[in-house]
Amino acid sequence: LCFQLSEAQITLTTANNSIVLGDVFNRTTTDATSLSPGQPGANQTWNFPSLPVQFTDNVTVVAPSTLSDNANHPTANISDIIMPGNIEDYYISDNTQFSQVGVFIPGTLRITSSDPREIIKYPITFGNTFSETFSQVFTNFPASQTSNRSGTISITADGYGDLVLPFGTITNVLRVKNIAIYTDVVVSPPFTTNVEDTVYFWYNSATHLPILTFQILNSGFGITKTIIALDQSSVITSLGDDFIPNNPITIFPNPTSNNQTTILLDKMYENAQLQVIDITGKIVKMENISSALKNVTLNLDGLNKGIYFVQIIHDNALVSSEKLVLN
Repeated sequence: LCFQLSEAQITLTTANNSIVLGDVFNRTTTDATSLSPGQPGANQTWNFPSLPVQFTDNVTVVAPSTLSDNANHPTANISDIIMPGNIEDYYISDNTQFSQVGVFIPGTLRITSSDPREIIKYPITFGNTFSETFSQVFTNFPASQTSNRSGTISITADGYGDLVLPFGTITNVLRVKNIAIYTDVVVSPPFTTNVEDTVYFWYNSATHLPILTFQILNSGFGITKTIIALDQSSVITSLGDDFIPNNPITIFPNPTSNNQTTILLDKMYENAQLQVIDITGKIVKMENISSALKNVTLNLDGLNKGIYFVQIIHDNALVSSEKLVLN
């Protein structure tokens, strides 16, 4: 008997999918010149099994009042700070939208908005489309230059299905396509640029930031393609059964109420490390694995009841993982 299961369609909402105070995310950036965002539609599989890392950054969600440029973005009600770079992002997050109000990079750039730039509209599910406008002012501090940006935005939930990443497959994701068509007008010396900025976001119903972002920027001077992805520790702890790891390991017993369990590896690893991660993404246990062992006894003393993820790290890369339930 052969049959195909259809994915459940999800609806993104502010409560489930917007950033909240205290969120911390680690991200990687990849040059996507040779890659494609894939097709729209129902029950899609978007494949990104290899994403060579150009650089990494960290996003911490904070109150706007804690940041240095808050006075220039009075409508913002949530912010984040990106390191390295000390980049301050200012947003409006409410029941209908998540929109960019401004950006501040000390000594480099300030963006303010008279009409915020919508990133995503809420609630949104497959087939929904929204049309918006936006207007912003850019101040380039090193060049002592000001430019005005204004344009239109189209936001469409254009597909759902599974997202394949280097560390595993995330099921039940919704893809949202954001197309911004705008004009940049430099005040002095006068100069105008027409831009088309297409960004694809992949969300699961449990993630506060897009799991994957694929940007195609056509500035008139060429096309650049960039992928920003949450790293595995920022993703798998929130997904539960919607995460299918690559090379899953066997844990027995699982669930367990004992003070130890056994990890059955698919093969022997040299210079490998076993990590236990809690639902906040924190490593709560860590030990080196002998190259002569395929079965590892994991001591669970000191861990509270709950859901954990067991990971095998080899050569600084995640090679296996599995969910562990401690009753």
